[in-house]
Amino acid sequence: MPIKDGFWFYLEPYVFFEIKKEEVIIVNMLDSSIIVNNDKRIIDIVSSLIKHKNAGVCYISKADSQSQNISGFISKIRSLYMGDLIPVNLAPNKPMQFLPQIDFCKDDDCKKLARIYSSKSLNTLLKEVSIYVSGQCSTFCGYCSSYYKQFSCCTKEIHGIMAVPELGQVLSKLSKSGIRKINLLCIQALSKEYYKDFFKMLGTFKGIPLNIILNYKSLCPDNEFLLRESRLKITLIIDDSSINGELEKDFHLFSENTNFLFPLSSENYYDDIMNFVNKHNITDYKIIPALNGHNKKIITKLIYIRKKEITHSIEKKTIELNKLLNCNFWGKFIILPNGDVLSDFYSKVRGNIFKDSIIDLIDKEISLKDSFWLRTRNNTICNKCVFQHLCPPPSNYELFLNKPAICFKYI
Repeated sequence: MPIKDGFWFYLEPYVFFEIKKEEVIIVNMLDSSIIVNNDKRIIDIVSSLIKHKNAGVCYISKADSQSQNISGFISKIRSLYMGDLIPVNLAPNKPMQFLPQIDFCKDDDCKKLARIYSSKSLNTLLKEVSIYVSGQCSTFCGYCSSYYKQFSCCTKEIHGIMAVPELGQVLSKLSKSGIRKINLLCIQALSKEYYKDFFKMLGTFKGIPLNIILNYKSLCPDNEFLLRESRLKITLIIDDSSINGELEKDFHLFSENTNFLFPLSSENYYDDIMNFVNKHNITDYKIIPALNGHNKKIITKLIYIRKKEITHSIEKKTIELNKLLNCNFWGKFIILPNGDVLSDFYSKVRGNIFKDSIIDLIDKEISLKDSFWLRTRNNTICNKCVFQHLCPPPSNYELFLNKPAICFKYI
């Protein structure tokens, strides 16, 4: 028997929605306006849109459309240009609507999507590699055992040393992959002979995107020449104890190839950083939150994910990517002095650069259940939250704090 009254309910194709057991979120991707609702009947209505038999449009009876909660919900949907009702008497044949999103949430689908690349193009997925040359260092830093687990930073907790010929093998292999960025770390306390052989070896490579990451505290007459080497880009880490008279005195050493990384460890340090960069007209710099074991309360405020930040500017492609992969870890490897390859310092060893091809290392990473490249907010906390894929993907800060999330719903 054909339906004679009531309405067809639909959402616009530019609308994203996420449904959980006790809540639904609807987002207008054009202006980032959102609706969050925990009414069971509203959740049921939106859920019915994704049933195959409904094809993106569901029926709402006249009586239901007049109930206070549903009527208020529809009014808000209309006012935010997210969707509408079509009277059944104007469209007796049930219409269809393109669903506002593609569902790639399942792990198997993520793996399949990542593996659509042919074996020839797998190596193009590698974007950045950090090579830890050695753990040798005579400088004492209170954050030696913590910063390197949060961002690319030197540490003494690396064992061994990668000989120059071996480093040459690694650079040769990486240069053929078309990689965009290679970081060298823990290279500040090596012998004069090592540096001599290193630069001789470096002369055999042209156009390799090499970036040396140095801690300003480790600079000394034996390694200052690294700052003047035109073939290298330098990232200089400057902590809160280093902005002083010595830094001002040494500023002439820094060339145009030098960029600055400021680990923000306290609120007061931010003012010092801004005074320094403004005084010297520095434009190539980055400020990054840094946990050191003594500033957890202060820094957690900086890395805390706020609702306003999540909903301020949302792109549909970002949400879909957040379902599939982790942009914080994607395309990145770490290589230790013995050649062992990690996707992160919190990951297990993925292979060895001297034994495995880059294609095999990448293929293994995107095939593993614990892949960091495909590490999404698939945990007991985030799985229940409608903001699950609107939030940025997990980072090293959650891992360092041993928390599944650091946000307005859980901290």
